[in-house]
Amino acid sequence: MDVIFNSHKVKYVTLTELIEDGASLNDSKEVNFYINLEPLLRKISRYEIEESIRINRITNGYELMSNILNLVAHYR
Repeated sequence: MDVIFNSHKVKYVTLTELIEDGASLNDSKEVNFYINLEPLLRKISRYEIEESIRINRITNGYELMSNILNLVAHYR
């Protein structure tokens, strides 16, 4: 599950480029990000994914919450 979430994180170099390009358009000092979890949850819930990754146990639920929080913290 960690690999799936980490593969959806945007690299800091790319983020810096996007923010600098946007900053030249206006004088805003804040940036809002929208994180769409739907594609990630679809990947995790697919039957092709191994049994150990699927969300069907309590421990996997904790792992899911941990990965979501880490994804959000990545953009802090």
